[in-house]
Amino acid sequence: MVMEENQSYSTVVGNTGVWPHLNNLITQGALPTNYYADSHPSIGNYFMLTTGQLLTTDDNSTVVWDVDNIARRMLASGVSFKVYAEGITQGYLGGNTGLYLLWHNPFAMLSDVAGKHNGGE
Repeated sequence: MVMEENQSYSTVVGNTGVWPHLNNLITQGALPTNYYADSHPSIGNYFMLTTGQLLTTDDNSTVVWDVDNIARRMLASGVSFKVYAEGITQGYLGGNTGLYLLWHNPFAMLSDVAGKHNGGE
């Protein structure tokens, strides 16, 4: 899954300097041309992808949600996973830091990954 945060089709397709891997996939036939957002701003779309619900449209929200989600399903099935987020460093303890913005990572706001439900704070 590739998400183009605040990028238009014209700024991504053909821009091999910034998007080399995605553009390589496009040359191999992987060009999505029919896609839509569920909400604006970003956070609602990220929650739709991970929970199937539009939990909030407030990019400043730090609520940890206890709802059914893909992380819960994967953990319950014994499937491991990793989340790669731009600008995040090992040992991250919360909030926005550098290029990392919390609302770009819905997993950080799911009780199965964050908060006391998973040994966090």
